[in-house]
Amino acid sequence: LPMQLKHCFLYLAHFPEDYKLEIDDLSFCWAAEGIISSICDGPTILESGIYYIEELVRRSMVIYEKRDLTMGLGYCRMHDIMRDVCLWKAKEENFLQV
Repeated sequence: LPMQLKHCFLYLAHFPEDYKLEIDDLSFCWAAEGIISSICDGPTILESGIYYIEELVRRSMVIYEKRDLTMGLGYCRMHDIMRDVCLWKAKEENFLQV
């Protein structure tokens, strides 16, 4: 994985099993941790977050769940087995203390 996408993935190890992460909240969490950023005249934090989530979904690393059109962007979550891989890799990379 590209380094920034890898960090986005490993960050998901912070959350409990079957936790539904709101796309917009997750994007701002990534930004607060310095994983993603916005650049002047570039994509916003939310646009960058959506891009990385789409990349993780494309690689079957997270599952996207659509919400009602009137209720925001939706959620993503990890399959239990993929979460185990994420936790293992996060420990191996010393990305977080578990």
